[in-house]
Amino acid sequence: MKNLIATEYSAIREEPRIGPAYILWGLLGVLGAHRHYCRRPGGYAQGGLFAGGVLTLIGVAGVPLEGFFAPMWAIWTALGGLGAVAAAVLWMLVDGLLIPGWMRKG
Repeated sequence: MKNLIATEYSAIREEPRIGPAYILWGLLGVLGAHRHYCRRPGGYAQGGLFAGGVLTLIGVAGVPLEGFFAPMWAIWTALGGLGAVAAAVLWMLVDGLLIPGWMRKG
């Protein structure tokens, strides 16, 4: 019974490979999926940064503009949302260059 349990979870203990890492990087890179696969910290932070930026932009688009300071608030908040999305994309692009080093270190 012990051997059955050990072989059942053998895929979890396998070392990450570069092919699937780059596939995840290309498809879900802004959400940090490649970091989870490569067992690197920061995957949740990267995904949260991107998701927070997108949700901020959606929220700004849905707020009616009323009052004197409303346009300034909308512009300021939209810039923050765009900045968060841009930071997550830049982080993902830098990770694309770091993945081969992660594979060598193990």
